[in-house]
Amino acid sequence: MVRFLAVLAVLACASAGPPPLGPTDRAICPVEGTNVTVGAANAHHVAFKNGQRLYFASAAAATAYRESPKSFWQSPFDEPLAGMDGARGMPDMRNQTLYCPSSNESMLISVHSPRVVHRHGQNVFMCCYGCITAMWRDPTGFFE
Repeated sequence: MVRFLAVLAVLACASAGPPPLGPTDRAICPVEGTNVTVGAANAHHVAFKNGQRLYFASAAAATAYRESPKSFWQSPFDEPLAGMDGARGMPDMRNQTLYCPSSNESMLISVHSPRVVHRHGQNVFMCCYGCITAMWRDPTGFFE
C-alpha cells in the first residue's frame, strides 16, 4: 500500500507540471533574509562572470557573501521557500536566457536547469554539474 501511494504521488507531481511563472523583480537577501526589489536604485548585488547576479538588502550583506559564499548556500537543514516560490526560486528566472558563469554557455532556464540554491531562494544557474563542482571548489573565482 505504501509503495502504491508513493507511485501515485510521483504521477501526481509529474502530471501537475511546473509551477506558474512568478515575479522577476523580487528576491530575498540570502544573508539577512529580508525582501529586496531587483533593479531598485538601492539594491545591492554580487555580479558573477557572464552576467548573473545575486541581490542583497545591504552593502554589508553583499560583503559578507563575498567573504564566505558557501555560508549562504542552502543546506540540507534549511527549508525552501513556502508555496510556489520554493518550487520556482525567487526571482523566477525561468524562460530567460542566462550564461553560465564558468563556461559562458547560453542556457534557457527551466525547472530542470542545474543551479546552486542559496538561502531564501535565489539561484546561480550553471550549464552542467561539472560547473557546479567547479563553483564548489572556488566560488569566489566566479565573481566579476
